[in-house]
Amino acid sequence: MPESPVLEALFHNAVLANQRKYNTMRGRDFLTLGEVPEWHQLAALGLPNMSLREAVDRYTETIVPRARPRANALHVRNLLYRFIEAVGEDTAINDIDRAKLSVYRNTLVQRGLANTSINRSLDEVGSFLTCCRDNWLLTKEKPRLKRFPEQRRLIYLSKKEERRLLKESSEPLRNLLIFMLGTGARRGEAIDLKWEDVKLARNEKKHTWVVFQITKNGKPHSLPVPHHVTRMLKQIKAQQPRGFPYVFSFRPRRDLRNKNGEFIMKQGVTKRYTRLSSDLLMARARAGLPFMHFHICRHTYATRLIVAGVPLLTVSKLLNHTNIESSLQYVHLSITHLDQSVSVLDR
Repeated sequence: MPESPVLEALFHNAVLANQRKYNTMRGRDFLTLGEVPEWHQLAALGLPNMSLREAVDRYTETIVPRARPRANALHVRNLLYRFIEAVGEDTAINDIDRAKLSVYRNTLVQRGLANTSINRSLDEVGSFLTCCRDNWLLTKEKPRLKRFPEQRRLIYLSKKEERRLLKESSEPLRNLLIFMLGTGARRGEAIDLKWEDVKLARNEKKHTWVVFQITKNGKPHSLPVPHHVTRMLKQIKAQQPRGFPYVFSFRPRRDLRNKNGEFIMKQGVTKRYTRLSSDLLMARARAGLPFMHFHICRHTYATRLIVAGVPLLTVSKLLNHTNIESSLQYVHLSITHLDQSVSVLDR
């Protein structure tokens, strides 16, 4: 920390300005031109460094919760903790270079992760190092590694596989899977859905509409749902106690206590559904679908729409993609329609 009171005040002003800039997701741009000389003066002071563990804790406690959904924030924290294990928690931020990133990447390779997963892990580390450089002035350089080539394979459920999975699922998981297969909702969007964001249709002349308030791009997303999903939602609502806020819930079959003997869950008391991961692991094992994870429901939803002839732009809007390029991965599924389209040249 600078010894001079003037420099100390300058330090705090610049750090606060850069924190404010980052938290509002404005990238590397300063909020005002007046912040530029302050930043350069601060950078010239040669401030003491921070350990990797301290920087990661600060990043996951102050930056990630503001920019990421709750479930995704936990995933980011776990990835960065693995980076700490590979590099060392006492490593200074200034000492992180390409060699240390290579060590981390080698540990991911040894664990047998796919190239896509390795690249995503390195991207999260890169975002963390960008924050350390641009907002906290802890380092002057951001080391980078060349990305591994990715070969994505689109996986979706057939009708037969869907029936097998639903048959082996518990009732709460079955309800969740039916909803995700019928709406293309992401896991977090479905779990966070509340009844106040569901407009149930009274009859099958109209569709039920749902609004996902917490989404990946940060913007609320509304869409209609199929009639069979509407019927399921009405059954769920009829079984829940009046006033229960969340759509997806479960009732514990026995009392659960923590280490102090305090009740976590009581038998028969409706709680928000949180056991989805463990339930899915058991269901997919019994159904013989080891590749199954929740996002495959979203791929299945989009695949069935494309094969049924729904225009790509409409599918993109239903999936809440901000860029239509994200929906192009499903184009190759519309082979029949491509085959029919070239027939106009024979007329």
